[in-house]
Amino acid sequence: MRTAVSILFVCLVLVALTGCPDPADQPARESSEEPSARADPNTQALLTWLTCSECGESQLEAVLRLDPLPVSELAYAAQNGPTDATMDSFEARLDEVFDDLQEYSKDHPEALPGTGRRQFIEQYASGFKRRYKVRAVQGLGRIKTRAAIGALEDAFCAQPPTGEKPDPAVKAAIRVALGTVPSCPP
Repeated sequence: MRTAVSILFVCLVLVALTGCPDPADQPARESSEEPSARADPNTQALLTWLTCSECGESQLEAVLRLDPLPVSELAYAAQNGPTDATMDSFEARLDEVFDDLQEYSKDHPEALPGTGRRQFIEQYASGFKRRYKVRAVQGLGRIKTRAAIGALEDAFCAQPPTGEKPDPAVKAAIRVALGTVPSCPP
């Protein structure tokens, strides 16, 4: 029971941090991590889709209405995930969440995180990165232009950065988006 309450609390906090408001209702954010997001509504719609934790069809539809379609941006995101600045910002928010959980657990011991700070941050940051890549793949899969299909095939066959392993969830999302398993050159 304690673990379930802890997980529920963390999930609620993370949803609050990365929720998905309708992009049409979003004012430009002041942010040092993605300066172009402030000036460009297209970039803001794309970032909303890639970073939200509980997106609906409306966030994806906002991306699919962009002109021009953001194939190159989604292709980059599918292979590389969020920028270093985006990851740094997300990890800083997780650090704050961990502190909040520690404080909250003084009155609610069942909410005490079951891991240390570093493990907590790594766990949720890796999920954020995975979700970001999968959302990019889903966007490309819905665009379905020749360039988008090529980007999906490239992402499937790409070697992960040194020290990282291929993410099975991202590979599975690519297979679903393509409707097949692409053949990679040797």
